[in-house]
Amino acid sequence: MDSKKGLALGILLIFGVGVGNQLPGYAGPSDKFRTLSQCWNSPDFITPGELTNRFCIKTNGQIQRIDINGVVHKVKGRLNKPEKVRQQKPKPILKAIPLLYEYKIEDDELIRYSCKAKRINGKYKCLENSSTQRILKGIRPQGFYLKEGLRQQSEGRLENALQSYSKEIEINNDLASFYNRGLIHYELGNYVRTIEDLNYSINEKSESKDSYYWRSKAKARLEDYKGAINDLNRLESILNQEEIRANKNLSNIKDLVSHTRGDRTYVLVEGATWEEASENSKDLGGNLVTINDRNENKWLQTVFGRNSKSYKNEQTKQYWIGLRYKNQKFEWESGDRLRYSNWGLGYPDISIKNKNNTLYGKIDLNDQNSEGINNNGSWIISAGNNQEYGASYGIAEIKVPNLYVDEGYRFRDIYLLRAIQKRRLGDRQGAIRDLDQEIGRNPLNGQAYFERGVERYWKERGKACEDLVKGLRLGASTDSFTKLIGGEDQIDITKECKSILSTIVEGNEKNYKSERLRKESTELLIKYSVLLPVLVILVIAIIKRFQTP
Repeated sequence: MDSKKGLALGILLIFGVGVGNQLPGYAGPSDKFRTLSQCWNSPDFITPGELTNRFCIKTNGQIQRIDINGVVHKVKGRLNKPEKVRQQKPKPILKAIPLLYEYKIEDDELIRYSCKAKRINGKYKCLENSSTQRILKGIRPQGFYLKEGLRQQSEGRLENALQSYSKEIEINNDLASFYNRGLIHYELGNYVRTIEDLNYSINEKSESKDSYYWRSKAKARLEDYKGAINDLNRLESILNQEEIRANKNLSNIKDLVSHTRGDRTYVLVEGATWEEASENSKDLGGNLVTINDRNENKWLQTVFGRNSKSYKNEQTKQYWIGLRYKNQKFEWESGDRLRYSNWGLGYPDISIKNKNNTLYGKIDLNDQNSEGINNNGSWIISAGNNQEYGASYGIAEIKVPNLYVDEGYRFRDIYLLRAIQKRRLGDRQGAIRDLDQEIGRNPLNGQAYFERGVERYWKERGKACEDLVKGLRLGASTDSFTKLIGGEDQIDITKECKSILSTIVEGNEKNYKSERLRKESTELLIKYSVLLPVLVILVIAIIKRFQTP
């Protein structure tokens, strides 16, 4: 950002004044900064074909516009309400002609209607002989309805979320929206639609594992047990391949200072240019960081804000991230789509030119910039193709092993799920093998113990009862056992297994007592073994004495 942009942005945020119209007051500077940043990164509309203006609509219909310089303007006119504005005088001697402005949202476009107006009966109305102008001012940004859908889904408004995801699919054919719409269909019990949506998202890199997981559950609901097993087999294969790579990555970074978050670890890598930092990240088995949400952005700010590595003093704490602008769109190096952003006001400025027409992202972790404004982990953009524009290190993100027992791990029950499908196909031994593997990976999974007990019930009643009771103690559901023994409503498994468990306990008690007796006898013999020769001599002496004539 040049010095003029910086000065304008400084005036905007410190004094609350823009080059355009002044906005209504805010609770304080921090409230204003958050509000403007939210509008800049999550606008309702953007200028068609470019990134020069962002439009945000308030609940009262008022529209604010932020331009590429970070200057805030109050837009003349309101949404769905005609508002009089004054036109400049055509000539100094002539009277200014009032205009009526009215904004409408039509087919996901922000449209401004205007006409010359006249006051009639106390209200301004369009002149009968004047023309009406219709001007396209903004279009929906990519991902707008995806964000709306995620918000509505988190609030439990599933039908509204379905409509939002469908709108995003209609406009941008967004694969993440297919995935999220599929999850809602699953929750609503429409498993056919779930499978249809997940088929579209199955090739999306960041969702593929989740898509296989949920598609397997939908297929199981439709009694396509072989299909469910195939999806779980594919998921297992992906996870195993990732685990192999993750273990290799772990050896690559063992001597580096790293910071781990979930199944990812982050390190600073050298690279005066984006390309150099990217290559060094790949050498470690990763990529420059993909930032997925506000929490991850905040975590990076906290962890790496303490570092001060740079090739130039003025760019200290500015680090390359995996974002780039190429072929007129933003994309992550990892292949993920851009669904979250935290651009600083005025960014991204895609008018910056370089040799290959590609721009690169950085995260600014300085407490404040040269104008005294807190950057809050905001993103900026750079040509990034030489020392002059670059001058930063980068943050690499590397996959590391994530055990199935890790808290919150979303695929921790895949062996349990596959075991249940194998049971439904009559593969008892296959089901038990999967349950053994599930218990080995997650020894506190009560349902896995319980289901293994169900599988053993008719042939290994003793072991089955041990598993059933242990599963219940760990919170397992009894549905499968109820079906196994005839579908009775109330089943007391402890009572069903009582005689067997009692026999096992009695046998264990007898074995314990016998072992205890043997142990105590041996200990007693060892303890008094030193007295045994004396006792023998004494006995012999007594015998000889009584044998003497």
